[in-house]
Amino acid sequence: MFDIEMNAALLLQSPELEHQIDEIERIAATGIDAFVLVTNRLAKPEEPDEVWIRLAEKLLERLPGIRFGLYECPYPYKRLLSPKLLRWCSSRQRFYFLKDTSCSLNDLRAKMEAVRGSRLKIFNANSATLLESLKMGVAGFSGIMANFHPELYVWFANNWRREPQKAEWLQAFLSTAALIESQPYPLNAKYHLQQEGIPISLFSRSRDYHELKAVHRLEAGNLKRLCSLLKEQWSINSP
Repeated sequence: MFDIEMNAALLLQSPELEHQIDEIERIAATGIDAFVLVTNRLAKPEEPDEVWIRLAEKLLERLPGIRFGLYECPYPYKRLLSPKLLRWCSSRQRFYFLKDTSCSLNDLRAKMEAVRGSRLKIFNANSATLLESLKMGVAGFSGIMANFHPELYVWFANNWRREPQKAEWLQAFLSTAALIESQPYPLNAKYHLQQEGIPISLFSRSRDYHELKAVHRLEAGNLKRLCSLLKEQWSINSP
């Protein structure tokens, strides 16, 4: 329930369809189980779903045998998939995964209904709505906060039914902890991983590492200490 159980590759694809096909073929040749498409690459912000569907059809025709996932990436613009469009995706039986970034329980509920009974599974990327979304049947969590304390999300996904009171408390904690997303991400996540002993640099393709100020490091360190205390108290081990 924590994340999709397959080796999946995601690429911020070129806006040109032929370039996308070439990129996907190259990545697929490495032996991945699925390729996660970024939903804003198949149509411009002002273009309707019909354009998206037409280009997606071409991708499926040109790339037989490749399984796909979908990610509603916020950059360069966020293209949320409508229930109608998601129903079309599920009907093609080539899409297995959606990382939903709507941050809306109403949207999630409509999407769940649209794909009910299909092989397409929806994962919530938003911490604040996670518990309620699990109750309505989402497959699990796939959000950036898993870069900070994955153990807590694993425990949450596995135990929210069995220990509902703890789950309510943990939901409040995770929702509050996710406010650290407003810091320069992914720099703060890289810094956090450094503190966990993982050999990773602060250099990023999307942010200048100088944006991570001393106060950001202090806040990330305090969050790490809180998480360590919680994991110790609840005997939560690394996944």
